[in-house]
Amino acid sequence: MSGAETWKERGIIPRVLTYIFDEFDKRSNMEYHMYISFMEIYNENAYDLLNRQNLETPLEEWGKVK
Repeated sequence: MSGAETWKERGIIPRVLTYIFDEFDKRSNMEYHMYISFMEIYNENAYDLLNRQNLETPLEEWGKVK
């Protein structure tokens, strides 16, 4: 998904983000708001990889009172 360390061998995630930001640049007369989530699903649990606080807590547990 992420690819190798060289630009030529980058994975799907960096390629898609590059494409999106290139499209934003082409349409500079518009205003954009972009929100990104980077999720991992492991053993039927989902994790938000961009939020350090939630690395150890499955999404299913976020709304529950402890």
